[in-house]
Amino acid sequence: HRLLAFFIDFLLVMAALGVFGLTLYFSGAFVPVLQAGSALAWWTLGGFGALLYFLYEFIWAIARGETFGMHWTRLRLLHFDGREPDFRDRLVRLASLVLSIMPAGLGLIWALGDGERLTWHDHISNTFLTPVDYRRR
Repeated sequence: HRLLAFFIDFLLVMAALGVFGLTLYFSGAFVPVLQAGSALAWWTLGGFGALLYFLYEFIWAIARGETFGMHWTRLRLLHFDGREPDFRDRLVRLASLVLSIMPAGLGLIWALGDGERLTWHDHISNTFLTPVDYRRR
């Protein structure tokens, strides 16, 4: 469920990035760093996409809500003690997500060997995603 939720959120962000890119292209804007075929263009787009994804997650952390991917897959975020995480908990989780991703995604891969299938950012923030039945909420 977690992977599917990520892909839904990722596709939404990439669609926004695509709309932005198409808008630049069709407006006739000349952006020298984005010349087709250059390695710098791909790094720039990748960096901008990562920044856009982080902003997407940050907005949902502030809004105290679940992302579209979490809602679609019926996941919700809980603290290890069973309560809903507060603003500080969500920001710690978001910052530690960056730590999970930075060493080539090792913090995410960690879940494959973890007995409870938790990532580094789950452990650092003391939060986890869990399935929820919306009829019982």
